[in-house]
Amino acid sequence: MPRPSLPTLLASAPKVRPHDASYFSPLIFGAACDTILFGFLVHQLNSYLSHVVSKDTFANKLALLWATAVAAATTGLGIWHTWDMFVIHYGAWNRTLVEDSRGIAWFVLLSTLMILPMQVFFAARAYRTHGCGSPILYLVLTLVAIATVSGMGLAGTVRSLRKDDQVQRLAPWLWTWNSANLLCNVVLGLAVLTSLHGGKSWGTRRDHRVFRWTRITFELLLPCTAQSLGSLVSHAARPDSPVAWVWLVPAKLYLISALGVLNSRTSLRRPVPGRSSSCHKRDDSAKGQSDPLAEIRTFPLDEHTVITKSADFEAGHHGTTYSSEPHTLIDPPVLNIAK
Repeated sequence: MPRPSLPTLLASAPKVRPHDASYFSPLIFGAACDTILFGFLVHQLNSYLSHVVSKDTFANKLALLWATAVAAATTGLGIWHTWDMFVIHYGAWNRTLVEDSRGIAWFVLLSTLMILPMQVFFAARAYRTHGCGSPILYLVLTLVAIATVSGMGLAGTVRSLRKDDQVQRLAPWLWTWNSANLLCNVVLGLAVLTSLHGGKSWGTRRDHRVFRWTRITFELLLPCTAQSLGSLVSHAARPDSPVAWVWLVPAKLYLISALGVLNSRTSLRRPVPGRSSSCHKRDDSAKGQSDPLAEIRTFPLDEHTVITKSADFEAGHHGTTYSSEPHTLIDPPVLNIAK
């Protein structure tokens, strides 16, 4: 059998039609974003395992272990879907939702199982750390339960599709699932924001740390809320479009945000500026330090304190005297020049 020439192979190969790119381009973009997010997840997980895991609660460890396993499964599913599109079924790019129902159903199910423990984590964090009341906690848990049930129902409905005209069956599940996730994130964000600007003075050292942790929690909830809003708008505009399913990929944002909140404990252990002098005196006495200039080096001078160099300084003794003149660093050579 003669060997086919290159022009013959090119002529017989499947051609990418203009409308085909509207199908596989979003999926390629989604797979790339999913891989990048998985890299961020590995980085955050490495920081968590290095500094936080030994002091964290068992419930947080279990939730993060479950969500990480599901995140790895979704990344593997995305890679498999790309391999199936460009290797196994090369050329069949303009596939319908029914033909891809198996992979999409798994995406929906895994995304639901990944979001569930992370929303419970944020709800518990808002209740315990940020002072949110019990009604807020019960409302968030109710929305989480609705989102979980509707997500599983959506996955089962997608898997049972047999014809393209049955896509309208997905609309109630889509609206319920995305609306519950969005409302859950909005309620959590507003609750944390209310505790952030609730009129508290945040004067003590512990209050300042809680303030910073509350602000970090609110900031890390924003990407999850944006993802839920984008998914809702996309599904509302075109529920049968493959572009809509790309919004399922950033479900890893919930896990990355939760790890970011936990890893922020390391930075919050650093000394907080503005501590009172009594705290420093207590720390110095506990360490057995007797440096008379420790307090002066640590804090800015008040309006009546001036450091001057005495004559003993030139003789090798680091003596220090004080003057009542405001905010002037007096050196003997400077005084001679002034005279």
